Amino acid sequence: MTQSLDGLLDKIKAESGVTDPATAALIARITLNAVAVGARMAAGENVAEQLDNLKAQKSNLEAKFLRVVATNVTSYLQEAILKGITLALLA
Repeated sequence: MTQSLDGLLDKIKAESGVTDPATAALIARITLNAVAVGARMAAGENVAEQLDNLKAQKSNLEAKFLRVVATNVTSYLQEAILKGITLALLA
C-alpha cells in the first residue's frame, strides 16, 4: 500500500535527522513539490518550468538532506505508479 504524503514526510524527517524547523519546512516544501512534479510528469504534462523551480529550491538544501529526499520521493512515486498500473490491469 502506498504510504500517505504525511508518512513520506515523517520518514524523510526521521531518516535525515533534521532538527532545525526551517530546514524541516524546506524539506517538506521540496518533497511535496517533487511529488507533484513527478505526478504531473507521469501524466505526460510538460513540467520544464516546475523542474526549474524545483532546482532553484534544492539549491538551498544541504546535499545530505537532498539524497534522503530524492531517494524517498523516487520510491514513493515508483510505488504509486506501479500500483496504478497493476490496478488498471486487474480491473
